[in-house]
Amino acid sequence: MKCVKLSDAHSSTERAVIVNQPQCQSCSVIYPWLKTALCGGCRDEPTSSVKGLNEITETILSRASEHQSTASQHRLNQPPSLNAGLQAANAAQLKAKIATLKKQVKGDTITMEATLFYYPKNGTSAKKAQLLPVLKKFFGSDPAKSLLDQTREELKKAWLESPASNVSGMNTLNFEDVLFGINQSTKSVYHFKPTENHMLGTVDAMFTALKADAKISEADSKERKLTLRVYAYEAQSIVDDDVDFGISSVRRSSTHRSTSQASFKPSTKRKAATSISKATEYTSAFRPRKLASAVRPTPQIAYDQYDFTKITITIDAHGNMDETVSLDEKIEISKNWRGFSEGDKSEDGYLSKGATKFAFMGRVAGAPYAIFQCMPGSGVDELSNRTDLIAELKLLVQGQYFAESFARRAQTYDVRIPDIRWNSCNAFVGTVTDAWLDETSSLVFETFLAAPLLDTANLYTERKFSGSTTAGQSIDVVGSAIDAYAHHVLVDSEGTFLLTDLQGTSSPCSV
Repeated sequence: MKCVKLSDAHSSTERAVIVNQPQCQSCSVIYPWLKTALCGGCRDEPTSSVKGLNEITETILSRASEHQSTASQHRLNQPPSLNAGLQAANAAQLKAKIATLKKQVKGDTITMEATLFYYPKNGTSAKKAQLLPVLKKFFGSDPAKSLLDQTREELKKAWLESPASNVSGMNTLNFEDVLFGINQSTKSVYHFKPTENHMLGTVDAMFTALKADAKISEADSKERKLTLRVYAYEAQSIVDDDVDFGISSVRRSSTHRSTSQASFKPSTKRKAATSISKATEYTSAFRPRKLASAVRPTPQIAYDQYDFTKITITIDAHGNMDETVSLDEKIEISKNWRGFSEGDKSEDGYLSKGATKFAFMGRVAGAPYAIFQCMPGSGVDELSNRTDLIAELKLLVQGQYFAESFARRAQTYDVRIPDIRWNSCNAFVGTVTDAWLDETSSLVFETFLAAPLLDTANLYTERKFSGSTTAGQSIDVVGSAIDAYAHHVLVDSEGTFLLTDLQGTSSPCSV
């Protein structure tokens, strides 16, 4: 049997496989799992040194007869072979079934295409949002409520993640109570407010009902498509119309990172109208090319007079700052303030101290000023003192810039806010030119920051609106406005500027 197979082998590899197959040495039958020289049948026969040809033949025939019936049954149970014509017919039938199933699946789904529109507070007509339409497929058996709710949520998510919401300041759109519209044609839109009839049925039932009422265009009807418009309203702010609040000063701020998020409370929405809105949109002009509790002056204070060089900071409409240097200026500094700097009382020109700075009295042309200098200590020298004070002056100027842009933004959207201003007007950094400084001098360093002294008497109240790492969570009008102002700075500067640790004084009157 091996010889027959070897004669049909085409390569040495095939021959080696055939030669290595186990074969009974008596009957020459090949058994794949044979472990001995003789198969079981040959081992059961009487032992003889040589078998005759007749005996071997009889053995093989007897074994074949044992499996003949089983083999016949196996052959009878084989499927009949098909000719080419029958195979082609079966393939065509299977293809038709698959096409029918695909058609049924397509007919049971409805494609939704939704576009966002919004009504601004200072306009009466809807504007199309700068947002790509949302496409989604729904099964006809899905609840109609799921289609409407998911459409609204998908548009809300896409809008809040889009740059357009930050640029236009429309991140306060109210998506909780929206109006839906269906494009009947290029010029006709059917508007509807979701009711219980829409919410209780299925998507297919709602589509069929709208189609029966001729609310869906012929093209969308054939494609089983809903072309929706979702109208959201911009939330309005609530400010007391009878009282104006002013922020007289913000004593100290820093540029630490925080998660300050603030906005105004939403109020009632406006009804849709067909007129064209001509309302303006606020856009940020910020394009930079580079990046203390005070008291009334105490009478009869002794002063030292110094000559100094003055540095003032100006800022343009795009947030770019420039320095101006003035020579031969004169200033008067409280003479004895250092003797009271260790106490808590404001005496003889000493005003207060913070974590890193002293504040004491000064005068320029008779006008009272608050003078700031860094505290002497480890790592604080003239250079670091000067660098820190110039940074403080720039911060005052930038804070006022964003306060003015915040006011313009509120005016654009017809929102009344308290008057907010930083104590940056007439503030400057000076460096004395004729001083010999020691432990008894009225100046600790040659460089100082001077800001007009604010009177905190009468109706002014000191307040801290946010911390260095804690966002403001105010509930009154003034605090909410400051929180919104801090958020405005972050958005208006395109995420490059953040104000924290905001504190100052407020009064119930315009400033």
